[in-house]
Amino acid sequence: MPIRLSLSRCLCALSVIAAFGHVTPGFAAPPEIVLHAIDATNLHGNWSVGADSAAADGRLVAGVDSGWSQTSNALAAPGDYFDFTFSAPANTAYHVWVRMRAENDSFANDSIHLQFDDSVTSTGAATQRIGTSSSAEFVLQNGPTGPAAHAWGWTDNGWGAPGAPIYFATTGSHTLRIQQREDGAMVDQIVLSPTTYLTSSPGTRSNDTTILPETTSTPPSCSVTLSPTNNQFPATGATGSFAVTTSDQSCTWSATSTAAWLTVNSGSGSGTGNGTVTFTVGTNDGAARSGAINVAGQAFGATQDAAQQGTGSVCSTVTLDSTAKTVGGTEANWIITVTAPSSTCTWTASADATWLVVKSTTPTAAPVAGSGTVKVRAVANTTGAARTGHFTINGVVYTVKQLAG
Repeated sequence: MPIRLSLSRCLCALSVIAAFGHVTPGFAAPPEIVLHAIDATNLHGNWSVGADSAAADGRLVAGVDSGWSQTSNALAAPGDYFDFTFSAPANTAYHVWVRMRAENDSFANDSIHLQFDDSVTSTGAATQRIGTSSSAEFVLQNGPTGPAAHAWGWTDNGWGAPGAPIYFATTGSHTLRIQQREDGAMVDQIVLSPTTYLTSSPGTRSNDTTILPETTSTPPSCSVTLSPTNNQFPATGATGSFAVTTSDQSCTWSATSTAAWLTVNSGSGSGTGNGTVTFTVGTNDGAARSGAINVAGQAFGATQDAAQQGTGSVCSTVTLDSTAKTVGGTEANWIITVTAPSSTCTWTASADATWLVVKSTTPTAAPVAGSGTVKVRAVANTTGAARTGHFTINGVVYTVKQLAG
């Protein structure tokens, strides 16, 4: 929203901001965050969206007054709540304001619990987190001796005194949750202010008509870099890893391999923010080969040395009579014909799925040399879904698709 301040007021505001230690001279302050009831999601239990001509966008989120007792502490697993999602930077002090109404202007209907998914104190300690009983309490009455408020009014997490600012542990997307402290409370606007309303309310506690322009959060622009971006591995196989660095800690990514012999290890194939991908390089029984692991449009290249044969020469890649087969859901047995470039070229056959079996090879001597055949089996499919696996013969991948059993 546009902000107009005189020079003296600007200097005053900057000195206040500097006191919280969250603005570096020469850098723009983070933007104001204004949420309207129309943005609310995940409404549960007693909360619902209603109409009010005096509310922002003519909408409010209300908890019906059912005569329930006050909930002194927030609930770790509430049945009555609603959420907002917004973007904000880490290490920034935000003063949170809520514009509320109390049904029948009653003291018994004028308070809520407010929580965040990653809120922290100025020292970095977790506080007021979703899934805990810790919360910021927003009460429309101004302290124990304050009069009952009338119609719409602004309040913060103080009780007869200014509320403490809130910070976020990470930069990116955040979730704000409101749950009932007293039923009968109504909400239409929430403001998280790092500057304009850091020390003063957007409006009065009673009979307020302030409607602030809603802000929209732009998702962070996510980019990924890998380090290192490639590596060479011996024919005997190896394990390796590379670092994933994202431009924003809210960016998500996944890692996928382009080769059956290059396997992303369990638990490292996806993440949010910075992370590490670990992988395993299988044994190479044939010619030199290359593959890649792709992460968010970036590739880590892996090359593997060729297997050294008994004659001291490198066996070039063999050819197969086919490189793919589709079988039914019952057990299937068949033969793959292997053509080697010479009688001294040795090779092996392996499978990457437990339901694929290498039964035998011809010639039967180990290691197998020259042209020959491989007898293979696909066991009956009892999973109820089609599946895909691979045989690898001297670096050549043979894909097997099995129909559902």
